[in-house]
Amino acid sequence: HELAHEWWGNSITCKTFAHFWLNEGLVQFLVSAYKGHKFGPEAYKKEIELAINRVKKAQDNGKGGPVAYKYNISEKDINHTMVYNKGALAFHKLKHKLGERVFWQALKHYSLTHKGGSVITQDLKTAFEHISNQDLTEFFEQWVYGEKVHKVVF
Repeated sequence: HELAHEWWGNSITCKTFAHFWLNEGLVQFLVSAYKGHKFGPEAYKKEIELAINRVKKAQDNGKGGPVAYKYNISEKDINHTMVYNKGALAFHKLKHKLGERVFWQALKHYSLTHKGGSVITQDLKTAFEHISNQDLTEFFEQWVYGEKVHKVVF
């Protein structure tokens, strides 16, 4: 997790706490992806299921919410369960929606385009739309700015 922050968190960082998921949700997802690559698909699935369970528990306790905000928030207002776990699930869903090849190409494009900079969620959306040639507005409204967690598939 911390090693991945050398790129996503240090080389590219979120502009404000409203977009903190671009550091933490992405890295949490990448941990799952790495485990899947290293140990097989079941390891990836186990990590995603762990994120699902954490988000469900938070929601059951009235602590659900979005992973990003369209307005500024302070550090104390970060919902860590949503940022880390629902954020990872949003990347998982985006990979499922776009397919492996397009997803990884889009992530590379986003990363190289914004290397050394500060980003907001719109920067990620724009990069993924550019590579996928898809309008991802509905996806981002549901998974990133929305309160609910929709069905997660593998």
